[in-house]
Amino acid sequence: MKRCIVKAFTLAILFLYSFTTIAEEKTSQEIFGKWQRTQRVFDYVNISKQKYLFSHKNFKSKEPAGPYEKLEQLLYKPSSFDLIEYNLDDLIEQIKNIKEFASEETNKKELSNDVLEHYSVIFDIGSTKIGQMVFNKTNFYERKRQFIFNIANKISQYCFNPSTNKSFRVLLNNNKYHPIVRMLYAIMWKHFSGIGWCNWSQECLSNIKKMAKQKHETVYIAGGSDIYQLLINGIYNIRVIDPQLKTQPTYYSEGWSFLINGSIGDTIKIPEADIILTRISKTKTGKIFKAPVSRTEKESIPEETIVWKISNIQNPKKELGILTFERRFAIQKDFDFSPQKTIVLSFNELYFIATPENFEGWEINPDKFDKNIQLYIKQLHQPFNKKMVLNLTDSERSQFRFIKLGSNTVFAPEH
Repeated sequence: MKRCIVKAFTLAILFLYSFTTIAEEKTSQEIFGKWQRTQRVFDYVNISKQKYLFSHKNFKSKEPAGPYEKLEQLLYKPSSFDLIEYNLDDLIEQIKNIKEFASEETNKKELSNDVLEHYSVIFDIGSTKIGQMVFNKTNFYERKRQFIFNIANKISQYCFNPSTNKSFRVLLNNNKYHPIVRMLYAIMWKHFSGIGWCNWSQECLSNIKKMAKQKHETVYIAGGSDIYQLLINGIYNIRVIDPQLKTQPTYYSEGWSFLINGSIGDTIKIPEADIILTRISKTKTGKIFKAPVSRTEKESIPEETIVWKISNIQNPKKELGILTFERRFAIQKDFDFSPQKTIVLSFNELYFIATPENFEGWEINPDKFDKNIQLYIKQLHQPFNKKMVLNLTDSERSQFRFIKLGSNTVFAPEH
């Protein structure tokens, strides 16, 4: 009997010991180093106030031939910067009047040519003499990217906001105006998806923080490991819904696996925010989801919920919030409206929830969204409401085909 008691006691000690010895301590650099090195947070800037930076006589296009030269002459007029900031609709009307540009002939030529690069650099002043003169050397590239990031934000509002979407639909539904749409799409794609997929708008972060102070839970759909900016901005009650696929490491930080795999008691110190994360639970739901590992194969992955406590470094017992990872795909119910929930998405994911199923969407139906829903898109200064999402959906159902806004894949040319 005594032998059994001793054996049971020994096993219990070994069990407890296993938990105390395998807990690991990581640094923010080990987990979020990729975001620290590459992620940018851009403030809102008034585009109209940037017009002194440009002069068309100092601006030379890489390809200044044909109808594009007149387009560039218009875009670089000082008055055009006022219109981008305050009335983009009026600028589009002026572009429509450039007959050599907004024409069936130009559209036909573009159908057989890859014009993505031409349009995506139209406001890229990195290689121009005027750009190098007016931006000092220490922050030239940051200011340039912030400037174009804000132009892309204005374009997204023009395209999908109900107040101007009717004008945008005229462009979509008329072949001769498709060169204009390609320009708008190329700028949005490049700065929200192409090179901008990991960046944040400071306005967006500030709005999320305001909601967090009102005890909102921040629900980040398909957020992966992209929580660093939320944490250092004082947003502590976070739920990330993401399948965390090993086929997607490009879109995660280097420590993504540690966030979902590991032991109770694991910690991550983030001294720059004076916080420490401590893993407090891991629970399998009993459900399985399948995820593609190649074009022909799928992997079965158990659904799992991982919970981290967020505390003050100086006082670890003082809980500031809870970080939860739900390892699964998003479903329709995740978009149910709640006055205490802030839904966050990347622009890529906005595209996939708005995209019709036959265009490889997520099978989320925006028509079912509550009329009060607000989606905080990490790259956008202003949130998307239901009508804006549906306007994006309708755009994808139009006859226009060019670039998938939420992807690096280009549609095949029209025929």
